[in-house]
Parts: sequence; C-alpha cells; structure tokens
Amino acid sequence: PGRVNYSTGQLEYAPNLPANWAQWISEHRLAEVLGIDVSLANDADMAAVGEAWFGAGRGCDDVVYLTVSTGIGAGVILGRRLIHGRRSIAEVGHSVIERTAVRARGPSTLEDLGSGTALSRLATAAGLEATGPEVEALARARNAAAGSVWNSVVEAVAIGATNLAHLF
Repeated sequence: PGRVNYSTGQLEYAPNLPANWAQWISEHRLAEVLGIDVSLANDADMAAVGEAWFGAGRGCDDVVYLTVSTGIGAGVILGRRLIHGRRSIAEVGHSVIERTAVRARGPSTLEDLGSGTALSRLATAAGLEATGPEVEALARARNAAAGSVWNSVVEAVAIGATNLAHLF
C-alpha cells in the first residue's frame, strides 16, 4: 500500500504503514526470507489485475481500478497488461482537485478530500464523533452535518473518477 519502484523491486513509501517498514520491503529481501521468487507491486495495481482477470473487468482489454480507503489509489490495465512505468502510473490520490486550497495551503488533493482519512477529519471538524460507517448511516438518516461531510467526500471521489475516465 504505497509507492513501489518497479525497477528496483523496492517499496519506497507507504504512508499508512509504520515509518520504518518501507526500507525493509523489497523483492530481494522477501525472496531471501521466504525462499521463493517474489514480485512486489502496488496494492491498487494488483487489485486492478485481479478485477481485470477475475472480477468486474473480466473480458475487457482495458480496466481502470479506483480504490477508496484510508488513501486513494488506482491501477491501470491497457491491452490486458498492467501499466506502471518505473513507479505506479496512476497515483491519482495525489492529484490536485481543489486549486483554491493549494494557494491557502489546505487540503487540495483527491486523497486529502475523498479518502477515509478525509472523511474522519471532516467529520471531526463538523463536530461528529463518528466512524466512516457511522457518518454514512447518519447521512442516510438525514443528519445535516453528516450529510454535508458525506456529500463533500463523495463529490471529491466523483471528481477523481471522472479525471481517471478522461485520462484513460
């Protein structure tokens, strides 16, 4: 769950794992410990492969997979092949979707505004002591504060998904 350098087989950065893990996670080190060949890949890239071969994208030559969780990522399959470049090519979570916020040095990326982490931050700012599923339930029950938070996060994800559709 982070940035993988496909050229070196090394996890470079994983913001949602303990800080020192990335330096220890590599194809070479894992192969050495496990005694088998290992390929390391970004989690969203592998989810895209799974959907393309076994899930909703089965039978399609081109698949774009968007994961919305603690963070936001994507994987791209074109011509039935994973596209990744030296690093994962679709780090859409880090794309700016709110330029006014950039100038104010506030949350401005898709991940800042549309992830589970964003949902928690926005809920707290709105005075809601609630988890993501609880915010959703409150929004469905027509709680105004929860509805506003939920709609804000959903809108950010919709912008990101639309951007992916246009890009790929």
